[in-house]
Amino acid sequence: YDKGIYQLNKDLADTGWIYPELTSQFVDYSEEWKPAYRLKNGYVEVKGAVKPKTSIAGSQDETIIFTLPEGFRPARHHIPVLCQGSTRDIWLFQLRTDGAATFSRYRETDAYKTATNSSWLPFQVVFSPD
Repeated sequence: YDKGIYQLNKDLADTGWIYPELTSQFVDYSEEWKPAYRLKNGYVEVKGAVKPKTSIAGSQDETIIFTLPEGFRPARHHIPVLCQGSTRDIWLFQLRTDGAATFSRYRETDAYKTATNSSWLPFQVVFSPD
C-alpha cells in the first residue's frame, strides 16, 4: 500500500459533527448553538455556544466546559481565544493539550463579573491537531 496516499486520504477525511458531553456546570445555549467538533481536511473545528447552569464567578480560574478526545486536541500548546459574549461581555475560551475546553476571565470592563444562567458564551476555533 502507498503510505502517502493513505495519509492524504486520512487528512481529507471528514468525521462529521460530533457533539461533546458537557460538564455539569454548562448546558447548550440553544439547539441551534449546540457545541460540536469535527476533523475535516486535516483540521479540527470546534464551535457552538453554552450557558452556565448556575452562576459562575468570573475569574482567572478555568472551568471545564467539555473535553475533546485524543485525535481532536491541540498537540503542542494551549489555544486561547478571546470571545464576545452577551452584550459587551468578553471571555476566554481555551483548548488545552489535555483536551479540556475551558471558560474563564468573564468580564465587561477590566473587572471580572458573574456569568449567569442566561449568559451567551459562543466560541469557534479551527486548528491543526499536529
